[in-house]
Amino acid sequence: MSFPQSTLKQRKLFYQKAFSPLKLSSFFKITPQYYALDAGTETGIIKNKQNINTIINLGPNLPPSKLRHLFLHYLPEDVYYDRNIYKNAAVCEKLLSKGSSPDKIKTNILAQQLAFDLDVENLGCNKCKANKRALKFCIPCLHELKKHTLRMYKQLKALHFKELKIVYTGRGYHLHVFDQQAYLLTKQQRTRLNNKLKDFPIDPWVSEGEVRLIRLPYTLNALVSRIVQPLTISQLKTFNPETKAVPRFLRK
Repeated sequence: MSFPQSTLKQRKLFYQKAFSPLKLSSFFKITPQYYALDAGTETGIIKNKQNINTIINLGPNLPPSKLRHLFLHYLPEDVYYDRNIYKNAAVCEKLLSKGSSPDKIKTNILAQQLAFDLDVENLGCNKCKANKRALKFCIPCLHELKKHTLRMYKQLKALHFKELKIVYTGRGYHLHVFDQQAYLLTKQQRTRLNNKLKDFPIDPWVSEGEVRLIRLPYTLNALVSRIVQPLTISQLKTFNPETKAVPRFLRK
């Protein structure tokens, strides 16, 4: 099974037929105040060229039931949710839309959900490094990353995090932490936590809190035509990243 980029027609088909906003309510402990999308910057496959190189923020406090309509309007390449919890979401809407400085936005942040991004690019594979096509990666690395994710899940449990969720992104895995105390970790505490997990192929700026956005479960990663799929730990053990989370438009 290949990992092709999704066409606009395929994106439309997915959000018409396969996307279910109702599933999101069972994933989140706290409903996101903002969602966001990239309409097609990396692939150049984009409905409206004026939206290239732009993160489009959706919100504040948008009901998940409204998402399908917006996704069909933009036919996005990537869809995210904002991990931050803001004091005043309406005020933050103006700050985000004006591209205000990160420091100004930080003054409106009460907490941030902790999440870890395990990426194939962090495995140091020479074959992947030699591949000049940014959206390509070798399949053995994707299988190797699954092993790291299983071990890291166990390590986070050993560090007394209880409410963990795993998400396959199409080219890696995210580990979401929903423990209440994890939301309130300072940047320094998150850095120390990263140091404890330095043997895993994580992107430290995600778990340190420098990046507010992370992929929204149950949406389409159009870079590789895979569904952003939540998995239980038992499901991950038997999960085949080559043949699972494949949208219907690729199935024969």
